[in-house]
Amino acid sequence: MTIFFLILSYFIAQTLAGALYYLCVPYGADFAEYGYMLLGSYVVLFFLLPLFKLVRKNSMPSWDTQRFKGMIPAAICILLMGLGIELLLKPFALSDEGTMQMFEGMKSNLVCVLLLTVVGPLIEELIFREGILRTLVYRYHVRPLWAVLISALTFGIIHFNLAQCVPAIFLGILLGVLYLLTDDIRLCFVAHVVNNSLALIYLQVPEMGSWQDQLPLPLLLGLGALLCTLSFYLLKLLLIPHENKKYRFRR
Repeated sequence: MTIFFLILSYFIAQTLAGALYYLCVPYGADFAEYGYMLLGSYVVLFFLLPLFKLVRKNSMPSWDTQRFKGMIPAAICILLMGLGIELLLKPFALSDEGTMQMFEGMKSNLVCVLLLTVVGPLIEELIFREGILRTLVYRYHVRPLWAVLISALTFGIIHFNLAQCVPAIFLGILLGVLYLLTDDIRLCFVAHVVNNSLALIYLQVPEMGSWQDQLPLPLLLGLGALLCTLSFYLLKLLLIPHENKKYRFRR
């Protein structure tokens, strides 16, 4: 039931923000207003999740230098993976169901930028890694690989459009493995922030992505595959100190 309530709480937060938005801005003229309402919903959700014991109150281990150093390669992994997946999916022109139009309306608003790059990733890491993934492995004793795949698929599907769903699944797998072997949501959070920040920079400066349109298809796909491979290789290097450990979480 914990997993059900985690997904439900995330869905309600977004639905409530959307309902308030359409009531207050009936013509959908200002997507920044939706950003304000979604930010408010997420802030409330941040306090309700531990209150109702859907996630732990203390979800972060004690700080040490080794964990801080791990944030750098983790962020690089996500950067390479994000760009690689983007290149691989570009020829398919997946539909975003109007999501990009919404992001375009939010990209110049400081509060919305905070929502997209910091608050959103924090809530998603709490729900999908700290909540769903941890519950599957620790409480229901699901095999780690299956738990990562289930949480990643859930993370992708909840975006409700193909353009975000497919990259989110791959991102969810990477973040899931990272969380499973380090038991530290901060690494996942920093990597997630980097991923979303890069996407926002592309929105702010669309010329940065123009070089992709000039590449021939074989080179585009080859470069995408190479970047994805490099990201997993870096992840392997990051997790070498943890690979001989069993999947044991702190209570």
